[in-house]
Amino acid sequence: MHDDDSLKRDSREPSSEPSLAGSSPAATPGDALRRLDDITRLVSDWVWETDDALRLSYLSFRIFEVLGFHSLELVGRRLSDLGTFMAEDGTPIEMDWRTPFRDVAFEMADRDGNRKHFLVSGLPVYSAETGAFTGVRGTARDITARRRAEMALRDSEQRLLAVVSNLPVVLFSLDAAGVFTLCEGKEPEALGLDPGTVIGKSAFDIYADHPDLVADIRRALAGEAVVSPLKIDDYSFECAFSPIRNDNTVAGVIGVAINITGRARAQKELHESEERFRNLIEGSLLGIVIHRAGKPIFANQAYATIFGYDNPEEILRLPMLDPLHHLDDRQRVARYRRDRAQGHLSPACYEFQGCRRDGTRILVEAQVRVVIWKGKPAVQSTVIDVTEHRRTVENLRKLSQAVEQSPASVIITDTTGAIEYVNPKFVEVAGYAAEEVIGKNPRLLKSGKMPAEAYEELWRKITSGQEWRGELLNRKKNGELYWESVSISPIKTPDGIITHFLAVKEDISLRKEYEKRLIQQANFDEVTGLPNRVLALDRLEQALARGLRQNHKVGLLFIDLDRFKYVNDTLGHHTGDHILKEAGARIRHCLRAADTVARLGGDEFTVIVPDLQLGIDVEPVAQKILESFGQPFHLGGREIFLTPSIGITIWPDDGSLPDELMRNADTAMYRAKEMGRNNFRFFTPELNERALTRARMEHQIRHALDRNEFELHYQPLVDLATGRIVRAEALLRWHNPELGQVSPEDFIPLAEEIGLITPIGEWVLRTACRQAMAWRAEGLCPERISVNVSSRQFRGLSLFDTVVGILEETGMPPTGLELEITENLLMADIPEVIDGLRRLDDLGISLSVDDFGTGYSSLSYLRRFPVSVLKIDKSFVKDVATDSDNATLVEAIITMGRSLKLEVVAEGVETGAQMGFLRQRGCDYAQGYYYSRPTPTADFRQLMRDWEPLPLVPGLAENDS
Repeated sequence: MHDDDSLKRDSREPSSEPSLAGSSPAATPGDALRRLDDITRLVSDWVWETDDALRLSYLSFRIFEVLGFHSLELVGRRLSDLGTFMAEDGTPIEMDWRTPFRDVAFEMADRDGNRKHFLVSGLPVYSAETGAFTGVRGTARDITARRRAEMALRDSEQRLLAVVSNLPVVLFSLDAAGVFTLCEGKEPEALGLDPGTVIGKSAFDIYADHPDLVADIRRALAGEAVVSPLKIDDYSFECAFSPIRNDNTVAGVIGVAINITGRARAQKELHESEERFRNLIEGSLLGIVIHRAGKPIFANQAYATIFGYDNPEEILRLPMLDPLHHLDDRQRVARYRRDRAQGHLSPACYEFQGCRRDGTRILVEAQVRVVIWKGKPAVQSTVIDVTEHRRTVENLRKLSQAVEQSPASVIITDTTGAIEYVNPKFVEVAGYAAEEVIGKNPRLLKSGKMPAEAYEELWRKITSGQEWRGELLNRKKNGELYWESVSISPIKTPDGIITHFLAVKEDISLRKEYEKRLIQQANFDEVTGLPNRVLALDRLEQALARGLRQNHKVGLLFIDLDRFKYVNDTLGHHTGDHILKEAGARIRHCLRAADTVARLGGDEFTVIVPDLQLGIDVEPVAQKILESFGQPFHLGGREIFLTPSIGITIWPDDGSLPDELMRNADTAMYRAKEMGRNNFRFFTPELNERALTRARMEHQIRHALDRNEFELHYQPLVDLATGRIVRAEALLRWHNPELGQVSPEDFIPLAEEIGLITPIGEWVLRTACRQAMAWRAEGLCPERISVNVSSRQFRGLSLFDTVVGILEETGMPPTGLELEITENLLMADIPEVIDGLRRLDDLGISLSVDDFGTGYSSLSYLRRFPVSVLKIDKSFVKDVATDSDNATLVEAIITMGRSLKLEVVAEGVETGAQMGFLRQRGCDYAQGYYYSRPTPTADFRQLMRDWEPLPLVPGLAENDS
């Protein structure tokens, strides 16, 4: 190295730890089933599916709300086992399961034994591949409430018909042609009507002998309401005809014939019938209200109680029913009422939030129908308070969802251990479908690797009513072993009787694996599999203890891979890890079984050689390790040559403690590097002093930027054609109060090694650009300022952003800046480096290759990179005037550089003879002591002011050193 060198040194660098990347698992059938469950929870119907034997294989959660059964209780049973399919006439029927069917009546009992009514639809499923029947999918709609309402309506109609049949009236209806469509009532025969045969006959024919009645019927069919007397034999009737309107047309006539022969008796019977009907309604447990347009005209006691009123009269005093509807639902219920009044479609059954007299909110289920009340249409609402029922259902739903969606596996067994329920997490973890384990014992999960005593203690504890907690190694369906943290509790009745056992289990295999890995990571290196620093120190202590007992010596080798940092920086950490792994294997093959090789970190290894008679006995081991690195490392079609530098200490000669031996071996290793690398050195006291100096330097350089201890010196680049200064190179210098003037050869590799080169390099770039702009303001600025950059600064694309930021900050034009890079950086051929160089070139920044010729690249290789300047290393320029080989090499570089349209700069020019040779061969620029040493800023300013071109003829300038 020489005094001109700047930020361009190789050094050792610890490799980074490999990162762990997670993966996003693909969707599973369990996910699809859970989505189906979620969807089916939102619909009113419950969904079912059977296999080809018509056994239920799936039921949605809705069945729990409707029947109180958990879906798993019914899996495996047939629908025909649970209830009865009914024909329209109410007789049981057998189903043809292989053809689609819709809305077939089905009756079954819920968990409490209550009869439920459903409309069941089914669709047979056939295999798309074979056409074979595979089962049935279907839905079941709960129509129990509707059926009850229909039955109530039928009962009401029957009661009404009974009333009509017992009243001295005949009720009949005629269509638009005067044909009877209805005839009900008491003693219709007195009117000349036979109920069994009158339907379908014309009133005009029957009453042809009663022209006045026929005329009145025609008037009613014309749209008039008519009251007409009629006398037949000994009976007298009063007939009332009302037209039935359909929009603007008359669709028929409703007629009532009252036998006024016994009016008093009929009125008494009518009153008794109405009283019975009122008692029936008022005694109902269902709330009933009759209203017109929202104004109540009748309410029973149950209705008043539901809404918190003492008696129905308080309800009837309300101007409208709206206060009984909560504000959130008031508009919706009012809209239903308007739609019904206007003849639009409106729900016959719905829920709304009610408001009790004290403001309490309740949930009410209402069934609505239009009735005739005291001769006029009205709306009857039958309501029930379902608040508590819905709250219970919701709590059960939440509890079921919590179990179904639990991140832990859940198993419920009976007292014999037979499984009755497993949740989806169990299916996911264990790999068994629910139907595969229902009815079986959890012992099917046994791995056979747990002691029998563990299961005996488990069973003894839970059967005695206590909870058992522990860890079990179980086996999945596919044979894979997994660890579970298990809690098993008995489920008891209020009387303390055990009815079931509940097991809640968590898969802790990953945690167990982490624990195993933590132990591995705590003692072994993840990349190489070798012992790490912790384990190496432990084995070293053991070796020292054994050596003390047996009076033997112990050898300690500290190994560092030469130029590994360059490989790691340029080819990437993945390649570096492969090299470290193979390097560790090569070292291990050189050792005895009793010896230990460990990776300390980065590219540093240590070897412990115990049981030595003499310290020199360790030398063959070191020599064998050197020889093992004679062959190249083959990676991805590349041949990479690496050599080791080895430092050796002997216990107890070079230290008595492990840390001391390590430190001294490290010092000896550095000496091996200074002596040319690829060799080994034993520790000496002189090396110890050198190590202390390096430690002091590391401590001081960490504070050098904050203490403003760095300074830039500048060295001119001279145009060989004119002798003028055209450029300047910024060179970093460090003066420390304690260490004095520190050579760049010492502190720049150290800065790279400890990770300070990036902030230092940024400071150099910013300071150089600011100084260049200051010189421009004075009219002194050379064409370009060149700054060295380290390969470390090319990691990622941060260098580009840093350069752009500094140019914007200082106002420096990109064309005024030249960045010097090493030949080794180009040889790495790393995509992100190439991309960074191209982005800098696109910005207008010049790129030069420093110390060209010291690497192994060819000029043709440079075609791939946007470089514009070659700087010939001073080692070739030094003897160019006296050594024909060097002269030929330099001349070839100049010729080939110019053929590639690259500017060529010669470094280290110290004599006029060197300058003359270079000028005659067409070299563009020269730099060296012949013109000027690197000088501080003020001196370089004066140099530019006073500069006079040196003679261009070498003979006139022999006094130049």
